[in-house]
Amino acid sequence: LVGYPAGGGSDFIARTVSATLGELLGQQVVVENKPGASGQIAAQSLLSASADGYTLLGADNGILVYNSALYPKLSYKPMTDFTSVGLLVRFPVIIVGGPANTFENATQLMEAMKARPGVMTYATGGAASPQSIAMEMLKDKSKGDALAVHYRGGAPAIQDLLGGQVPLMALDVATATPLLKAKKIKA
Repeated sequence: LVGYPAGGGSDFIARTVSATLGELLGQQVVVENKPGASGQIAAQSLLSASADGYTLLGADNGILVYNSALYPKLSYKPMTDFTSVGLLVRFPVIIVGGPANTFENATQLMEAMKARPGVMTYATGGAASPQSIAMEMLKDKSKGDALAVHYRGGAPAIQDLLGGQVPLMALDVATATPLLKAKKIKA
């Protein structure tokens, strides 16, 4: 189970792991995307599944850490309802600008956020996503402000970044790397 739409970093990792896992097990491993509520729908689906070891959740910091701090009532208890199988990947997050980006570095970006609070916008793949939290941290560090534009997953947010509808977003390095190499975005 993946708690986010197809096309984002979590989906990419799940599909990569499922292919290898399927070969090792000698059977097909199906990835099911259950986006919504910052991964809570997928987490609840895992709890509702038979406890037979055949259903796994690609749980990220959003599902296991951030949701506990952001939502007063969760339908699951991250510390006790799940058993960890192992760490798959760590995703560093970087701030990127779209094609019209004029910032040469993070200092210039933070100065602009401080000089014109609430004017700049940025895309996120969801309100409690690691990328959204990274932007909140940047806003706090800059003592500035920018408006979040929340999307239903990273893929549509990236499309609007590339199309120029939003100028910035935080993006995991795995997703950003091919776009950086193609010079479609700038870190």
